[in-house]
Amino acid sequence: LESGCRDSSWALAQTWLQIACPDSPVPNLASTASPRPSNYCDTAADATTATEGVRLQQGAAPEERACWARPVAELVESTRTVLKAQCEGLDEACLELGSRVTSLESGVYSWSSNVFTIISSAEQELEELKGARAFVQSAVAEWQLEFESGIDVANGQAMDLLDRLAAAGSLWIAERSQVQARIKELRARMGELELRCAELSDGKAEADSARMRHQSRIAAMETREQQLKNLLSGLTAELSGLWASVEEADAGWRSVDNNDEEVFQDQLKTRESEDVRELVESSRIMLKSQFAGLDSACADLDGRVRSM
Repeated sequence: LESGCRDSSWALAQTWLQIACPDSPVPNLASTASPRPSNYCDTAADATTATEGVRLQQGAAPEERACWARPVAELVESTRTVLKAQCEGLDEACLELGSRVTSLESGVYSWSSNVFTIISSAEQELEELKGARAFVQSAVAEWQLEFESGIDVANGQAMDLLDRLAAAGSLWIAERSQVQARIKELRARMGELELRCAELSDGKAEADSARMRHQSRIAAMETREQQLKNLLSGLTAELSGLWASVEEADAGWRSVDNNDEEVFQDQLKTRESEDVRELVESSRIMLKSQFAGLDSACADLDGRVRSM
């Protein structure tokens, strides 16, 4: 700290000399100053040393020395004040450092006493651990004896367990073989069911086609029935026309005897009714046969649907 202050003082002095005498050469005060010991703190000697650079310049001109004298004196005074304040600060720092060292010594003393206490307690605990070690060794010896006897018992139990496991394994293998055989049977049955499903799907397609054919037949029968109805209507109209012609012919037979007329009318009515009866009977027989065929086809279709 003192060396740094001294170097900064020389640099400040050189700056002041350059400002006060800009036209004159300025000496390097830091290079001309003599070194100080680390414990040096004499402001008077510092003030004397500050003027050594000026004395080295005695060969300079009188006007240059006059120009340097006043700034150097001011520099010496200010440097003396600064160094005095710094030395006082160093004294306070030394006192604080001494108090810290004293507190550190007391702390070290208390710590050493605590360490001695800890060492004594550790020695006591070590003795206790030695006793515990002996107890543990004896317990371990007893446990080893019990363990050896227990190993024999456990070995016998393990052998019994292995025998039971072997028996269970053989039983499991037999059951596994049975399960595999059952799985094969189920797979074969599944194949049969798949074939049966395929057959049923084919039969369903056939039944659908047969149903379509029967529906077309029914439509054809309905068409035929309508045609027969139309034919019957035509025959009825023709019969009405014949009946009208008969009535017209009846007017020409007015002069015939009443008995002959009655006979003729009976014959005519009998002939007409027989013709109509034959036509109706033939139509009924044809429709009955067609409806019987439809009933059998519907029964067959219903049986196929139920079986599917």
